[in-house]
Amino acid sequence: MQLIVRYVKPYFARMSAGITIKLAGTLMDLALPWILAKMIDDIAPLKDMPLIALWGLLMLLCAALGISGNVVANRMAAYVAREATRKIRHDLFAKIASLSCRQVDELTVPSLESRLTSDTYYVHSLIGSMQRLGVRAPILMLGGMIVTLSIEPQLALVLLAVMPLIGLIVYIVSKKGVPLFILKQKASDVLVRTVRENITGIRVIKAFAKESEEMARFDAINKSVAAAETRAASTMAASNPLINLLLNYGLTAVIIVGAFHVNSGIANPGEIIAFLSYFTIMLNAMLSITRMFVMMTTAIASAGRIQEVLSFPDEMPDAGESMGEIRGGVVGEIRGAGESRGGAVGESRNESKGASAAGPGASRGAGAIRGGVVGESRGASVAAAAGLAGAPPHIEFRRVSFSYARQNPQPARERELEREREREHGQEREPVREQALAREGDRGREPAPEREHDLAQEHDQEQACAANAIEDISFAIGRGETLGIIGSTGSGKSTLISMLMRLYEPGSGNVLIDGIPVGQIPKADFYRKFGAVFQRDVLFADTIRENIDFGRELGDGRIDWALGMAQAAGFVGELPDGLSHMLSQKGTNISGGQKQRLLLARAFAGRPEILVLDDSSSALDYRTDSMVRRAIREQFGAITSIVIAQRISSVMGADRILVLEDGKMLGYGRHEELLATCGVYREIAALQMDLREEILKEEIMDLPE
Repeated sequence: MQLIVRYVKPYFARMSAGITIKLAGTLMDLALPWILAKMIDDIAPLKDMPLIALWGLLMLLCAALGISGNVVANRMAAYVAREATRKIRHDLFAKIASLSCRQVDELTVPSLESRLTSDTYYVHSLIGSMQRLGVRAPILMLGGMIVTLSIEPQLALVLLAVMPLIGLIVYIVSKKGVPLFILKQKASDVLVRTVRENITGIRVIKAFAKESEEMARFDAINKSVAAAETRAASTMAASNPLINLLLNYGLTAVIIVGAFHVNSGIANPGEIIAFLSYFTIMLNAMLSITRMFVMMTTAIASAGRIQEVLSFPDEMPDAGESMGEIRGGVVGEIRGAGESRGGAVGESRNESKGASAAGPGASRGAGAIRGGVVGESRGASVAAAAGLAGAPPHIEFRRVSFSYARQNPQPARERELEREREREHGQEREPVREQALAREGDRGREPAPEREHDLAQEHDQEQACAANAIEDISFAIGRGETLGIIGSTGSGKSTLISMLMRLYEPGSGNVLIDGIPVGQIPKADFYRKFGAVFQRDVLFADTIRENIDFGRELGDGRIDWALGMAQAAGFVGELPDGLSHMLSQKGTNISGGQKQRLLLARAFAGRPEILVLDDSSSALDYRTDSMVRRAIREQFGAITSIVIAQRISSVMGADRILVLEDGKMLGYGRHEELLATCGVYREIAALQMDLREEILKEEIMDLPE
């Protein structure tokens, strides 16, 4: 509720005016039964038609004022609810945009989507209802009590006897309902995630003919959501019939006691009719209050989920200083440190030359490669710094290690939720092999072989999750140099870029740009340095112009230049609308190669200081790829480039090449050096060069004689 109060507070004046108008309208509604009783008992017996007409007009006036007041108050309540929810959505979206990748992984994208849509909707409904039913129903309850006590105190005591029982029912149901609605929201998150996965991967599902399996999977999740909703709704639905039962018992008692009072002359018929009207009003008010509690239960759970996101700490705070101030205080120290390493530089260069002269024999044995080459890479880090006349390297990694498992506790949480569901169905599995085997031993019997195999497999999976994605990575490149990164799938190439661009924080070690730790560079300056094409990059549902400009207010001249650099000017010029051509979400209405060239154009358009290309040429043919690389060399002479690729041809011309395997450095140097010292690199090169020769031979044979 603190979240709701905080966002409603700026509209307190409008809410106060609306509540005042609502109060006046409600009092008009409460006056109607009293006027009716007065007419029946006092005015009608006089048979004075003008007087009866006057009281009738008074009833109409009260009804009109009541309706008008409620309409005006409801419109004001709708305004407050709309504006408060708009502000909540705005702040929630801004917070989501500022979350680190680790925090997004922990919360999960489907859950964030659910919090931004359905949870804010529940909060919106509560804010509106609080100002409408939340004001009107209690006033009707209290006003009805006061009026009935003034009309017939003995009959009013019947109602008062029922109220504590109703309050107890509302309290018990609400207490049990809140946790159930939280579980329902979590189940809905899983459903949203499943739908999102299926929609995103629909082509893969169709390609492998897995529609029936995915339908079965969705059906199981849908049933779990339905079960969670049924439990929550059934619990909350119990309040209405119980309250109706108690109130109807009270109404029956009022009618019986009232009949005796009229028969004995203690009460008048008009009073009993008015009393029954007030009782009906109070009955409806109590049902409204019950609905409010149901709505409040859902909204409180949703507000808690929203607050959970808003309260996440900023893991990547802005340094808050200009680059000039930082350079003045830090770079001098770094340069001094670089100059003090003069002796070590010469030694590292000599070691590097010795390793190159050692020939292919130096690369035999994985242990020898890792021991010798990683040491060489650290020497190269210092050498790169010294090669710039004492200036720090443009980009430097110092013993950087990172693990997704330590960054993201979500997989463990999901496994625990899975086990909770299994316990509910009597299918509990043990999380760790040793614990389960110990329990099997306590029972005096050996575990079944298949059981032992399953437990061992699960234990291995948990151990694998804890492994480092990259481990003890150190290298440096100077300004204007090109670094190529190559390695097998899952070797940590993209993770390395995530460290550089501060998408994740390293578990240990430091990443520096111009000798400054990336965490000390102001975000505005930091992200302006980069132009990037990621491995799974996206185009937005907008025009080609807007996708390349991306809010940077670039002119058409700059955009045309970037398209030419990316070899995309030809196909864009052939489109009927040119730069105004609308792209679908994720660019599904263009080919993979065209999409990749537009992504390259977006990276080029900002003329970045550091260009990051993460497998950005996978959909390009060799000719287009070579033309893009040539354009980068010609147009971006002073730019520092990092190229991640699967093709040797894409990185062999780089100033430095980093070879990764299972998150570890196997080699660092030039193409010729790595061919001599790194067995993995030599194997990749031999395989790809043989493949290129076969392709060229086939093309030559296909030429007409």
